[in-house]
Amino acid sequence: MTVTEFMDYMVMDVVILFFYFMILPIGAFLTSMASGDDSNEAPYNYVFSAIVYLVAVPGVISACFWAYSLMTGGKSLWTLNFAVYYLPLLSTAITLFLISKKTNISRLPWFGELYELLAMIAGVFGFILLIMHLQVIKFGHWWQVLLVFVVLFGIVKLSWERLTRMTR
Repeated sequence: MTVTEFMDYMVMDVVILFFYFMILPIGAFLTSMASGDDSNEAPYNYVFSAIVYLVAVPGVISACFWAYSLMTGGKSLWTLNFAVYYLPLLSTAITLFLISKKTNISRLPWFGELYELLAMIAGVFGFILLIMHLQVIKFGHWWQVLLVFVVLFGIVKLSWERLTRMTR
Protein backbone atom coordinates (compact mmCIF):
# COMPACT_ATOMS: atom_id res chain seq x y z
CA MET A 1 0.00 0.00 0.00
CA THR A 2 1.42 3.36 -1.00
CA VAL A 3 0.73 6.64 0.73
CA THR A 4 -1.58 7.67 -2.10
CA GLU A 5 -3.57 4.45 -1.77
CA PHE A 6 -3.77 5.00 1.99
CA MET A 7 -5.09 8.54 1.47
CA ASP A 8 -7.56 7.28 -1.13
CA TYR A 9 -8.75 4.74 1.43
CA MET A 10 -9.30 7.55 3.92
CA VAL A 11 -11.74 9.34 1.59
CA MET A 12 -13.77 6.30 0.60
CA ASP A 13 -16.64 7.49 2.78
CA VAL A 14 -16.46 11.27 2.98
CA VAL A 15 -19.81 11.55 4.76
CA ILE A 16 -18.41 9.90 7.89
CA LEU A 17 -15.42 12.27 7.88
CA PHE A 18 -17.67 15.32 7.52
CA PHE A 19 -20.00 14.09 10.25
CA TYR A 20 -17.10 13.38 12.64
CA PHE A 21 -15.40 16.72 12.10
CA MET A 22 -18.63 18.69 12.27
CA ILE A 23 -19.95 17.01 15.41
CA LEU A 24 -16.87 17.91 17.49
CA PRO A 25 -17.18 21.72 17.25
CA ILE A 26 -20.93 21.39 17.71
CA GLY A 27 -20.31 19.21 20.78
CA ALA A 28 -17.85 21.77 22.16
CA PHE A 29 -20.37 24.56 21.61
CA LEU A 30 -23.24 22.63 23.21
CA THR A 31 -21.07 21.61 26.16
CA SER A 32 -19.97 25.19 26.70
CA MET A 33 -23.60 26.33 26.60
CA ALA A 34 -24.68 23.61 29.04
CA SER A 35 -21.82 24.20 31.46
CA GLY A 36 -22.66 27.80 32.26
CA ASP A 37 -20.16 29.03 34.84
CA ASP A 38 -19.18 25.48 35.85
CA SER A 39 -16.91 24.83 32.86
CA ASN A 40 -13.92 24.05 35.10
CA GLU A 41 -15.95 21.58 37.19
CA ALA A 42 -16.54 17.88 36.58
CA PRO A 43 -18.05 16.47 34.33
CA TYR A 44 -17.70 19.38 31.89
CA ASN A 45 -13.92 19.57 32.11
CA TYR A 46 -13.68 15.86 31.26
CA VAL A 47 -16.00 16.29 28.29
CA PHE A 48 -13.89 19.22 27.07
CA SER A 49 -10.72 17.12 27.46
CA ALA A 50 -12.20 14.25 25.48
CA ILE A 51 -13.29 16.62 22.72
CA VAL A 52 -9.81 18.18 22.59
CA TYR A 53 -8.17 14.78 22.17
CA LEU A 54 -10.77 13.58 19.63
CA VAL A 55 -10.16 16.61 17.45
CA ALA A 56 -6.44 17.25 17.99
CA VAL A 57 -5.10 13.79 17.14
CA PRO A 58 -6.75 13.65 13.68
CA GLY A 59 -5.72 17.27 13.19
CA VAL A 60 -2.07 16.36 13.71
CA ILE A 61 -2.37 13.39 11.35
CA SER A 62 -3.97 15.66 8.76
CA ALA A 63 -1.10 18.12 9.17
CA CYS A 64 1.35 15.26 8.55
CA PHE A 65 -0.56 14.31 5.39
CA TRP A 66 -0.54 17.93 4.29
CA ALA A 67 3.20 18.37 4.85
CA TYR A 68 3.96 15.04 3.17
CA SER A 69 1.91 15.90 0.10
CA LEU A 70 3.54 19.29 -0.28
CA MET A 71 7.08 17.97 0.18
CA THR A 72 6.98 14.80 -1.86
CA GLY A 73 4.05 15.02 -4.21
CA GLY A 74 4.55 18.50 -5.55
CA LYS A 75 0.77 18.87 -5.53
CA SER A 76 -0.97 22.19 -5.67
CA LEU A 77 -2.82 23.28 -2.54
CA TRP A 78 -6.01 23.50 -4.60
CA THR A 79 -5.92 19.85 -5.66
CA LEU A 80 -5.68 18.37 -2.17
CA ASN A 81 -8.79 16.60 -0.87
CA PHE A 82 -10.70 18.89 1.47
CA ALA A 83 -12.00 16.08 3.71
CA VAL A 84 -8.53 14.70 4.48
CA TYR A 85 -6.29 17.76 4.36
CA TYR A 86 -8.29 20.79 5.44
CA LEU A 87 -11.43 19.70 7.29
CA PRO A 88 -9.56 18.17 10.27
CA LEU A 89 -7.38 21.28 10.60
CA LEU A 90 -10.35 23.59 10.35
CA SER A 91 -12.35 21.52 12.84
CA THR A 92 -9.39 21.47 15.24
CA ALA A 93 -8.98 25.24 15.08
CA ILE A 94 -12.68 25.96 15.57
CA THR A 95 -13.08 23.44 18.40
CA LEU A 96 -10.01 24.65 20.29
CA PHE A 97 -11.16 28.24 19.84
CA LEU A 98 -14.62 27.46 21.23
CA ILE A 99 -13.22 25.56 24.20
CA SER A 100 -10.59 28.20 24.96
CA LYS A 101 -13.29 30.88 25.05
CA LYS A 102 -15.14 28.94 27.76
CA THR A 103 -12.35 27.53 29.91
CA ASN A 104 -8.62 27.62 30.43
CA ILE A 105 -7.39 24.70 28.31
CA SER A 106 -4.28 24.15 30.41
CA ARG A 107 -6.48 23.37 33.43
CA LEU A 108 -8.33 20.55 31.70
CA PRO A 109 -7.63 17.01 32.91
CA TRP A 110 -4.99 15.10 30.95
CA PHE A 111 -3.96 18.25 29.10
CA GLY A 112 -0.41 18.43 30.43
CA GLU A 113 0.48 15.45 28.26
CA LEU A 114 -1.30 16.65 25.12
CA TYR A 115 1.64 18.46 23.53
CA GLU A 116 3.96 15.51 24.11
CA LEU A 117 1.36 13.12 22.76
CA LEU A 118 0.73 15.18 19.63
CA ALA A 119 4.45 15.59 18.98
CA MET A 120 4.96 11.82 19.31
CA ILE A 121 2.02 11.08 17.01
CA ALA A 122 3.36 13.53 14.42
CA GLY A 123 6.85 12.06 14.61
CA VAL A 124 5.76 8.43 14.37
CA PHE A 125 3.21 9.11 11.64
CA GLY A 126 5.76 11.16 9.69
CA PHE A 127 8.22 8.30 10.00
CA ILE A 128 5.62 5.83 8.70
CA LEU A 129 4.87 8.13 5.76
CA LEU A 130 8.60 8.23 5.01
CA ILE A 131 8.80 4.43 5.17
CA MET A 132 5.81 4.17 2.85
CA HIS A 133 7.26 6.73 0.44
CA LEU A 134 10.66 5.03 0.27
CA GLN A 135 8.90 1.66 0.10
CA VAL A 136 11.15 0.18 2.78
CA ILE A 137 8.20 -1.87 3.96
CA LYS A 138 5.39 -2.74 1.57
CA PHE A 139 2.06 -2.44 3.31
CA GLY A 140 -0.76 -4.46 1.80
CA HIS A 141 -3.67 -3.24 3.94
CA TRP A 142 -4.58 -0.31 6.15
CA TRP A 143 -4.49 -2.47 9.28
CA GLN A 144 -0.80 -3.16 8.70
CA VAL A 145 -0.14 0.58 8.73
CA LEU A 146 -2.15 0.85 11.94
CA LEU A 147 -0.28 -2.05 13.53
CA VAL A 148 3.12 -0.56 12.70
CA PHE A 149 1.93 2.80 14.01
CA VAL A 150 0.78 1.31 17.32
CA VAL A 151 4.02 -0.65 17.80
CA LEU A 152 6.26 2.32 16.94
CA PHE A 153 4.17 4.67 19.04
CA GLY A 154 4.42 2.28 21.99
CA ILE A 155 8.19 2.09 21.63
CA VAL A 156 8.53 5.88 21.40
CA LYS A 157 6.15 6.45 24.34
CA LEU A 158 7.94 3.97 26.61
CA SER A 159 11.34 5.34 25.60
CA TRP A 160 10.20 8.89 26.30
CA GLU A 161 8.86 7.92 29.73
CA ARG A 162 12.13 6.20 30.65
CA LEU A 163 14.17 9.13 29.39
CA THR A 164 12.15 11.66 31.35
CA ARG A 165 12.31 9.50 34.48
CA MET A 166 16.10 9.32 34.19
CA THR A 167 16.42 13.10 33.97
CA ARG A 168 14.39 13.83 37.13
